[in-house]
Amino acid sequence: MKALTSALLIALAIALPTHASEGLPRGVAQQLKNAGIPQTSVAVVVQEAGARRPWLQHNADAAMNPASVMKLLTTYAGLEILGPAYSWQTTAYSLTPPVDGVLNGDLYLKGSGDPRLSFEQFWLLLRQLRAQGLRQIRGNLVLDRSAFAINGQGVAFDDQPLRPYNVKPDALLLNWKSIRLQLGIAEDKLQIQAEPHPANLYLISQVTLTEGECGDWKSRLRTDVSTHPDRFHLVITGTYPRSCGAQRWHLGVLEHNCGKS
Repeated sequence: MKALTSALLIALAIALPTHASEGLPRGVAQQLKNAGIPQTSVAVVVQEAGARRPWLQHNADAAMNPASVMKLLTTYAGLEILGPAYSWQTTAYSLTPPVDGVLNGDLYLKGSGDPRLSFEQFWLLLRQLRAQGLRQIRGNLVLDRSAFAINGQGVAFDDQPLRPYNVKPDALLLNWKSIRLQLGIAEDKLQIQAEPHPANLYLISQVTLTEGECGDWKSRLRTDVSTHPDRFHLVITGTYPRSCGAQRWHLGVLEHNCGKS
């Protein structure tokens, strides 16, 4: 789909008329035909900002699924409400100060919904705590997720519930609540390692190595998550071409409140 979108944009850029036009340029129509997409399923409007009329329009008044165009609305709302310089804060604090590097109490992590709190950013946060003299915690690690009135609500909008973009909202997400799978081949077997790897997550690989081009290797794999009394099973089946070598795969596996260290 990304390749088709790029091809259509290139065709539009090349064929953009010098005057207002109804209908699709020939190159765009050909790309749609090659992909098996009827022109009745496509709507296009090309208009210069501030211009009174569009340069090109096709099915401009037809109702369509907005898809990623909805991101323009949420981005505009964010800029209007929060401003372009806004940044989310993840705060670490305690009720008592550490003594000689030892905190005899709990350490609190308060999230504010930072969507970019990655492993690397979290490592920098830990480094800052060490720079403040903290070496040992003799209490609990308390996660404060109260910034959001509702955490973990929502459903996948497509048939890919484990994709990171389908992770449910939460005020304190680390690395998009996803697990990074490192795939590699050793001793003619597919080896899969998870980072992080919670103690209550069992990773089971039943993937068969095959020959041929790598291509869209993810589409050849199937993931299933099953819940057990004290653990979760992530079972990966399908085929994996040897030509793919080492690959990374991000999956949003566990529900909120389900991870254990």
